[in-house]
Amino acid sequence: MVRIASFIRTYLLRMVIVALGVSTLCFLAVEFPPGDRAFDVAIARYGLDGATVSATEYVRDSEGLDRHPFVRYQAWLSSLIRGKWGHSMIGGEEIFPMLIRSFQRTAILGGVSLIFSLLLAFPLGIYCGCHPGGIIDISSSILSSLLVSFPSFIKGALLILLLAVKLQLFPVAGFTSGWHIALPAIILAIGLAAESCRVIASSVKQVCQSEHYNFAQHKGLFGHQLFLPHGLLNALVPITTYVGLTPRRCCRY
Repeated sequence: MVRIASFIRTYLLRMVIVALGVSTLCFLAVEFPPGDRAFDVAIARYGLDGATVSATEYVRDSEGLDRHPFVRYQAWLSSLIRGKWGHSMIGGEEIFPMLIRSFQRTAILGGVSLIFSLLLAFPLGIYCGCHPGGIIDISSSILSSLLVSFPSFIKGALLILLLAVKLQLFPVAGFTSGWHIALPAIILAIGLAAESCRVIASSVKQVCQSEHYNFAQHKGLFGHQLFLPHGLLNALVPITTYVGLTPRRCCRY
């Protein structure tokens, strides 16, 4: 129990240090960009024509941008500790509801993309694992390598230009209906399916070449009677572990 309590204290201390370090770096990055921050906020609020000298000074005074950065950081940190996340300088909306809304949309997008990727990767990966060295296995391996090597923002830009702008099959932006989430989910699912397909194929191939699987074949089992209990169930062990780590990779994509 003493070691567990020491570990928890060390973990919490590290978490506080990392949070303070990251928040400080983010604050410095926001506070010291080139140009006048009050003028940039005024442009975002009122437009380029409405960002007059008086509007800029009003923003500077109302948002406290005329105070020293250290004073602003101290006030922001003390408010954050008390549970006050502040508000947007542009729209005036509270930050915490904005974070909750963004988290909900991210969770929905990640869940839908995960389902799409598994629907694509499972049948293809199982087929490639059962038929290693075939034309489909080789083609999917090459295609998976190409898809993984391309960054998601490049794949996203190309698919937006093709499917949303040129063919007009999907909306370009927005989050007002389920149709708006289809294209982003497909873009994320392509990258996830490319990796998942090879993991599933490798696991199925390894099980199909194992001794217990060959022994079941010699006993006279074949087809679904052979593959489902002796092949797929054993292959699901590493696949389940990999799928369990997939939500973390959704954030990366």
